[in-house]
Amino acid sequence: YLELRSVRQLQAELAKRGYKTKVRVSESGRRSGGKSFFTGHLYYILRNRTYLGEIAHKGKVYEGRHKPIITRSVWNEVQALLAN
Repeated sequence: YLELRSVRQLQAELAKRGYKTKVRVSESGRRSGGKSFFTGHLYYILRNRTYLGEIAHKGKVYEGRHKPIITRSVWNEVQALLAN
């Protein structure tokens, strides 16, 4: 996203590379997922504080027990771009 600076271009690039959403199978055997990412999926991922090592719950943010997989500087840069 930081390279492309566009969620729509990111969506197109992921589709070009064949990336799909996670496939889930319910207890009844119903299958869902395995489809191309929508822009809504990507906005959700880009705003998900879990990647920063935090947990959001009922409007508050807490430090998670898990390690972050991105740096705060990357998070801040992405959030600034999304705000524009």
